[in-house]
Amino acid sequence: FVSHQSADVWAHQNTFLLRDDGYPEFVAGAPPDAFAHDGQRWGNALYDWEVHERTGFAWWIERIRRQLELFDVVRLDHFIGFRRYWRIPSESDTAMDGCWINAPGEKLFDALTDAFGRLPLIAEDLGSVTQEVWDLRDRYHLPGMKVLQFGFGPGGTDLHRPDCYPRESVAYTGTHDSDTTRGWYEALRHRAAAGDGHAGQELQHIHEYMGTADEADVVLASVRALFESPAKTVIVPVQDILGLDGRHRMNKPGTNANNWKWRLRDGALEADLAKQLRSMTQQTNRLPGTG
Repeated sequence: FVSHQSADVWAHQNTFLLRDDGYPEFVAGAPPDAFAHDGQRWGNALYDWEVHERTGFAWWIERIRRQLELFDVVRLDHFIGFRRYWRIPSESDTAMDGCWINAPGEKLFDALTDAFGRLPLIAEDLGSVTQEVWDLRDRYHLPGMKVLQFGFGPGGTDLHRPDCYPRESVAYTGTHDSDTTRGWYEALRHRAAAGDGHAGQELQHIHEYMGTADEADVVLASVRALFESPAKTVIVPVQDILGLDGRHRMNKPGTNANNWKWRLRDGALEADLAKQLRSMTQQTNRLPGTG
């Protein structure tokens, strides 16, 4: 989705679901989940997919064309929105009043394939994912995302456990919406100490899987677990490279304050850390020329 205040919406108002006064009739978001009990109301204008179909998805083709002029690979955030999206009445203050609406993903990606051939795209296939979303992803041979933090505990799933990653996937310790790995582990430890049995089970699972029980070692072990996984591509947030705690997380979903403000301090990436990363990269056959 793009911002309602963007040049895209201003220049192509007929391709978005807007009222006569130019304001959104509906806005984008996500239903209630583990990140936000009231759901997430992002506020982006929604696409008028019927108009996009009539134009042969011209706006989308030009949008992707421009991105590929700038980048080798483009990640499609909220990939499930190409199969179905959460439509929220613009007058609603939360996402609770939204509903699922189908989107013409196959027609869009057929048009993109005709324009570009094999698509250098990554599908952010997280959230309220259904088999139909995975089918759409696989039909166009797009790698999905795997997040280590999602692979443990009672709510964890083998899909996100590093040894289960498919080759064609992009693996992360956490995303911009997650806590740092150290913050994630410390929060679990505090909850377990307070008597939370689910947190205790998750900690035990992590310790058994990682073979360590110290927060600093858990962060390093998590990074190594990604490097040793079958995933073709691994991306580690720099906060986890540095072993930083939850005060350094990037974003808290469902909140509007104090997000996206974290900055890397000058000199934080030291030579010893570079040697450690190079050694791990080489040991796991991820250094160019070693795999």
